[in-house]
Amino acid sequence: MKPSPADAGASGESHNPEATVARSLATARWLAVAWVLMMGVATALNQMPGALRASNSPSADRALFTAANYSTLTGFAQGFATPEEFGLAPRVVFLLQILSGLFLSLIGGGMLMARLAKSRHSDRRVATTALAMIGFAALAGACSIQSEESLLSATTRGLGGLAGAGTVPGVIRDSSNLWLQLLLLPMSLIGGVGTLAVLEAWRALAHRERMSRHSLTVCAVTAGVYLAGLLMVTPMLSIDSDRTALPRASAVVAAAMGFGATDETISQMKRGADWILMAIAMIGTGAIGATGAIGLAWAATINRALLSKIVFWIGVEGAVLLLSMVLLLQTEPSLPADRAAMLAVGALSNVGLSHSPITITGGGLAILSAVMVVGRLLPLMLIGSWLAIENEERKV
Repeated sequence: MKPSPADAGASGESHNPEATVARSLATARWLAVAWVLMMGVATALNQMPGALRASNSPSADRALFTAANYSTLTGFAQGFATPEEFGLAPRVVFLLQILSGLFLSLIGGGMLMARLAKSRHSDRRVATTALAMIGFAALAGACSIQSEESLLSATTRGLGGLAGAGTVPGVIRDSSNLWLQLLLLPMSLIGGVGTLAVLEAWRALAHRERMSRHSLTVCAVTAGVYLAGLLMVTPMLSIDSDRTALPRASAVVAAAMGFGATDETISQMKRGADWILMAIAMIGTGAIGATGAIGLAWAATINRALLSKIVFWIGVEGAVLLLSMVLLLQTEPSLPADRAAMLAVGALSNVGLSHSPITITGGGLAILSAVMVVGRLLPLMLIGSWLAIENEERKV
């Protein structure tokens, strides 16, 4: 069913596409500035006395890594300090960092993707959908509160599920816990497909509007990657009970797509399984959402006229990945190549994949921090530059 003229006007469909794109770019820039400032504040706060409850405050490299880990919505498990070891103030800041990352990805990224996909939906509608997603995730987390757990931890867990940042206070500690998976896995998938796909799915259900090719492809890619990963990963688990095989396989595939810290399960998998997970992480979920931010699969949803730019995108991504692996192996010569590769992929794709909690120090942490920031900002910068160039060409 096509939208009526009245509904088209309500959607904010503009007769001035140049102005619409300019507004979207400006909003994304301001959200990026706020995001960087929030990460800077978090880095400084993490080094203050009392940041950790039972020990000295983290060193500069660990403080930077912790801040980047939360702001980029990556969620690496940290071996030097679990979320619960930080004081109340840093944990509140962690929540604010996750929110700033969600605003940047779901609102800023959603607006840019809407303009790139030539969507008729206005920035206001995209932003409203993103805020509804964030509110629903916070409510779902709060409803999942467990005994001897604070409301802050439970709420952060819900937002962490949407963000794909599994390493948050109240994280899933048992990947075979079906209840938490049923609650948080859908959050991760919703965050991964991005705001535009969620908006159009809702409009299709509530108003019987036809979804765009972009959103249909995003949803198909997400479902296909998840199911294919489940089929490949389940036989590669080394576990005692068959009853926990499917939930654990689901958790580890979800981790590769953006959610959850399932390092124990990854370490117990058969040889070669980690390369499957890395492939899943690099394919992404098909859009610039809260998870899988630099995934390649979204390229299938964009106009073929952008083929040359997509090839450039893949080249930049490959170069960053290769450089980060080389630098990691130089700073951490004892690190096995497969583990360095998974760390680089986990940082660049913002999914936080690793064989075990991060214990490296010094330059290695700085490299991972930089790669995480690049992984979050690079897609937005590339798409923003494409839109800006296209906008200038319209004016000529």
